[in-house]
Amino acid sequence: MTTRKLKSRKNKYTFEKGILSNGIKKVTISDIEGAEFFLQELSKNGKISNNDLLTYFNDDSISMDMITKRKNKMVQELETLLYNQFKRILFERLRDPEDHRQAIYKLKEGKSIVCYTTE
Repeated sequence: MTTRKLKSRKNKYTFEKGILSNGIKKVTISDIEGAEFFLQELSKNGKISNNDLLTYFNDDSISMDMITKRKNKMVQELETLLYNQFKRILFERLRDPEDHRQAIYKLKEGKSIVCYTTE
């Protein structure tokens, strides 16, 4: 396999039924609460706002602090799992260019995720 194809596989991922793959390696992420939603949104839009993630984790029976902790735990666990498996960082946290008070999570430059759903 040429170096070009290997490099391409390091940047292109598929996501289906809770499994993320680069064609060589794969990892199950369905055990991480919210990770499937997170990757689906990155796949569709290339980014997801922090507010959208907080809305996903929203539960009237718990405090906003607890919701934020659940969201942060998901991001940290997913980032660690993906790095350990693929030795790559797939996404980054940035300030939203439209509203600098807000944060977004964005696919790293050159990375892509194709999401296959079975709806």
